[in-house]
Amino acid sequence: MKQEKYRFAVLLHSYEIIEECKKAMVGCPDEIHYDLINFETGPQKARECLENGYEVILCHGGTGDTIFRSVPHSVVKIERSDMDVLRALRVAEKYSDRIILASYQDEFHDSIAVEMERILDIKVQCAIYDSPAMMRQAIQQCVLQGFKVLIGGGVSKACMEEYGGRGFIIKPSHRSIQLAFKRGRHLAQSQREAKRRNGNMMILEHLQEGVLCIDSEQHVLIANKAAYQFLNVPTQADESSSANFSSRWASWTP
Repeated sequence: MKQEKYRFAVLLHSYEIIEECKKAMVGCPDEIHYDLINFETGPQKARECLENGYEVILCHGGTGDTIFRSVPHSVVKIERSDMDVLRALRVAEKYSDRIILASYQDEFHDSIAVEMERILDIKVQCAIYDSPAMMRQAIQQCVLQGFKVLIGGGVSKACMEEYGGRGFIIKPSHRSIQLAFKRGRHLAQSQREAKRRNGNMMILEHLQEGVLCIDSEQHVLIANKAAYQFLNVPTQADESSSANFSSRWASWTP
């Protein structure tokens, strides 16, 4: 059987993570479109990609959360892990032992900073935000306290550099990227199957004959309007109607 190819739009907050995704997905047969976004442009860009035929949006970090809140379907996040944070801290600690961890709302558990401080013997200050303005304010407060190095996403990195500090990206592992694409394929496949079913139902509804599909236990899976009328069952699409239909079909004899 020929493998289906899917269309993905990968919308990310830094070129560094775009490059990591390209490395992780070398040899992938799917069509993948990459684009750089921020908090303001992410949701609109996601909608445009879906309108242009991309089946699933893949995103990451706080900008990914803004996309997910605005477009609550056809979206898969590339997850960040505590190990991703640890790897970024190991890079950042070469430049300072006092590091800002920028994170979007509940992206990381409160205890992560304490645990990383214990493991690496450094000071980790969380800058938690839910908007660009709040992010800038949180980072500025840390800078005023003497912090000069940050780990986070592309937007918070750029903000830190505006304040004269140094920023490092928390990069997802290749495994996390590949798992996100795997979830994206499952989602795209489900969406295609739903469209095919809907297309078949549109054809069936134009038939004058009653048509239905049943499983091995005589439960009705698909039925057109003519079949409902023939068995004298209301056409409301709810569980009681479906059960009534299956019961009526099971007891019917020509």
